[in-house]
Amino acid sequence: MDDVKKNLIFRLNRVKGQIDGIIRMIEEGDDCQSVFQQFKAAYNALKSAGVDFVVDNINRCLSVEDKKRVEKLLKRVLED
Repeated sequence: MDDVKKNLIFRLNRVKGQIDGIIRMIEEGDDCQSVFQQFKAAYNALKSAGVDFVVDNINRCLSVEDKKRVEKLLKRVLED
C-alpha cells in the first residue's frame, strides 16, 4: 500500500474514533457545545480527507463533464 493510501486510512480511522467519541458524549449527556465542537471537528476532518482522496484520484473520480469544467477553469486562470 502506498503512503497516500496509508495516510488516508489513518485519517479515516481517526474520524471513526471521533464519531465513537461523539456517540459516547451523547450517551453520557455531555453539554451541547462540546458535542457540537466534536461534530465540527469530525466533519472538517472527513471533508479534508475526501478532498485529498479526489485530488489523488482525479482522473478516476471525475466524470468527463467535470474534467471539461476543470480544463476550462485552468485555461481561464492560465490565460490571465
